[in-house]
Amino acid sequence: KSTELLFEARNEEIDLIEIRNIIGEDALDVLIEDELEQESKESDYESYILYDQGKRYAEGVGVKQNLAKARKLFRKAAKQGNAQAQYEIGIAYIDIGYVDSKTTEKGLDWLEKAAEQGIVEAQYRLGKYYQKDIGGFCLGEPIAVGWFKKAAEQGFAEAQLELGMY
Repeated sequence: KSTELLFEARNEEIDLIEIRNIIGEDALDVLIEDELEQESKESDYESYILYDQGKRYAEGVGVKQNLAKARKLFRKAAKQGNAQAQYEIGIAYIDIGYVDSKTTEKGLDWLEKAAEQGIVEAQYRLGKYYQKDIGGFCLGEPIAVGWFKKAAEQGFAEAQLELGMY
C-alpha cells in the first residue's frame, strides 16, 4: 500500500503531505530513502552498461571497433561517476594531451576522480605522471609518492617497486 502511494505521488496523483498523513512521517522517510537507493542502483547499472559498451567499441568485441564512439560512451559513463570510465577518459585525454597542457589537465582531473574511487591503475598512473612532471605540472615527487603509496597499499606491484626507489 505504501509503495503504491509513493508511485501515485511520483505521478502527481497524490501529494507527499497526504501520504505522510496516511502512513506517518517515519514510514514516508523510509520509503523515500528506499526510492533514492533504488534510483542510485539504477544509475550505477546504467553507467556500467555505458562503460561496457564503450569497452566493446574500444576493443572491437562483437562490434566494429570505433574509438570515437567508445570515448563518447566512456564520457557519458564517467559523468555518471563510473570510476573505470573516468580512468579510460583520463588516459585518452592524456594520450592526446602531450601537445596541449589543458587537455593533459583534463586527463589528470579524470584520473584523479577514478583514483579517489580506488582504481589502482589510476593511482599508479597519476604517480608516474607526477613523477615525470607530464604537462608541466611541477608538483613532482611528493605527489607522485602519495599516489604510489595508495596503489601499493592495494598490492599493486609496480607501485611497490616505485616506492622502493625512494
